[in-house]
Amino acid sequence: MTGLSHLEADVRPAATLRTGTSQRPGPLAGKPMSIRDFPQSPAGSLSTVLSNLPLGARVLDIGCQGWTVVHRAESLERMDLRHSGCDLDEGTGVIHGEFRRADLCREPLPWEDDQFDCVVMSHVLEHLTNPHEAFGEAVRVCRPGGTIFVETPSDRSVRWSFPWAQHLHLILSYWDDPTHVGRPFKPQALYRMSIYWSCIPLVTRYDQRLIDMVLLPLLLLKALVTRDVDSGIAAWWRATGWCCYGVFSKRQDVSGKPPMNYFSFKGVRARTLDIGQG
Repeated sequence: MTGLSHLEADVRPAATLRTGTSQRPGPLAGKPMSIRDFPQSPAGSLSTVLSNLPLGARVLDIGCQGWTVVHRAESLERMDLRHSGCDLDEGTGVIHGEFRRADLCREPLPWEDDQFDCVVMSHVLEHLTNPHEAFGEAVRVCRPGGTIFVETPSDRSVRWSFPWAQHLHLILSYWDDPTHVGRPFKPQALYRMSIYWSCIPLVTRYDQRLIDMVLLPLLLLKALVTRDVDSGIAAWWRATGWCCYGVFSKRQDVSGKPPMNYFSFKGVRARTLDIGQG
């Protein structure tokens, strides 16, 4: 598993994790959120989620190498949040919270049911052979009414590749990374998967805006001139909708791990779909 992403480059790690100070929760804390509350980017949506968690909330980062969720919380001055993380190993960086080893291809998450106010899975599902079951594990450890954030490569990530300059280490195609053993997702697939696992989808989108498409030629030229490969890849990802993301709320009436309730959406409309109350 890995939680690292080119799109996390705007988060600058602090030298140390400060304690004793905290920002008050955002104005949406404790209130039902809707699609209108989330900015048009995964980074902005995750910031909205973290900003509006209750004081002292517990946050789990699945695929936590780099501890980008901790650094994002620091940038929001949410020093009160209590962080946990899991991955295949500890990595080489500084550990900024409770760490436990986990291999979601072989075992469940090493926490009891209903432990976390927020669970983050950023660039994890594509590394797993059982993404549906892994999402179910995220639901299990999330408390009733808690929030789950997911970001993963989309179906649009398979359209292009650049095989003529391997030494540049470009990641323009989903299949450029040999550890991508899962499937790319569409926002619609994330939406449906969350409902199957008794969650309420708050927002599911491609990470793509018109301004990103318009600015792509200029950003690629800048990356070429400055030889900043990562910024060029990030610009490409945003312009093409390379990633998709979603924010979901675990139903208040669901505890632990519910059964995955698959059904066909054929003929089912949102107004007739009972997905509970957030």
